[in-house]
Amino acid sequence: MSLDVIHDHFSGIMNKKIDSLISKPVIIDPSSTISHTISTLSQNDSFDAFCREKDVTLCVNTRDLLLGKDIANMKVRPFLHPIPSLKRGDSIEKAVNILTHNRIRAVPVIQDGAVTGVVRAKDILKLVSELDNKWIKANQVFTPNPVVIDKKSPLSAEIGRAHV
Repeated sequence: MSLDVIHDHFSGIMNKKIDSLISKPVIIDPSSTISHTISTLSQNDSFDAFCREKDVTLCVNTRDLLLGKDIANMKVRPFLHPIPSLKRGDSIEKAVNILTHNRIRAVPVIQDGAVTGVVRAKDILKLVSELDNKWIKANQVFTPNPVVIDKKSPLSAEIGRAHV
């Protein structure tokens, strides 16, 4: 079974528009404290929060906030980073690419210069799980011969081996 067949199997989902998957975003104020942002994320059962500044969409997630030292007083602004966004009518494939390359769980949807929604990874996975995927075996999509190193090996030796 080739990867092309598997790709074709998922193309119906990947080519769909995101519109039916848009849900409520978690919006934060960049001047909020880390503690307040963590509380907002927790109350909304969310991993990612967003804001807009000067036509740029900014994101912070739980992983980023774990680096905070004085969470009661420190502002969230230093933890915000620019993130690509979607607009209504974009494809699920575009959402998947943004999720994957930015290690986030929700992609912001922008309309009229504001974050008006998000497309969540778990909603895309739900669509995928509704397909008949039993015929796809793990060895068909996993890397066949991954580079495996011993945890006690010197890093310099492994870097040289990986470039061979």
